[in-house]
Order: sequence, then C-alpha cells, then structure tokens
Amino acid sequence: MNRRDRWLANRALVERARSLRRDMTPAERILWKELRRHGLGRHVRRQAVIGPFFADFAILPARLIVEVDGGVHDSQVGRDRERTEWFERAGYSR
Repeated sequence: MNRRDRWLANRALVERARSLRRDMTPAERILWKELRRHGLGRHVRRQAVIGPFFADFAILPARLIVEVDGGVHDSQVGRDRERTEWFERAGYSR
C-alpha cells in the first residue's frame, strides 16, 4: 500500500471513530459520563483506533481496553471474538 492509500485508509478510520463518538450507545454514554466525572488519573480515549479495530474506551499507556457490548453486538459475536483476540495478541488487557 502506498503512502496516499495509507493516508486515505487512516482518514476513513478517523472519520468513523468521530462518528462513533458522536453516536454513542446509551451504555457508552453512561460510562463516559462517570469516567469524566470521577476521572482515573489517566487519559481515557473514546473509540480509539487500535490496529484494524475501534476500542470503545482505552487507556493506551496502560494497554487497557474497556468494551461496552450492548444489543448491537448480539449479531456480531464472531467479529467481537476476533477483535478481543487481536487486542490480547497485541498486549492489551480488558
């Protein structure tokens, strides 16, 4: 993949992450509200692009990911398993 193609692919991922942040699920909104209210002493990223996946919430230096799986995930069990396995192979905890 050449530099322009990588840039376009990365731009598409960033735009998708922005869209996911705007359209959070009710469960994600509740968790985000609590994280912002109480803080963790760490920077928490929402819909972080990590490899080929989006992590609902991530603390990158700690390699910690929090996934808030609601009803939408009922239809994508295989994809969720693939995502979890990829994160674990990359050294992330959940």
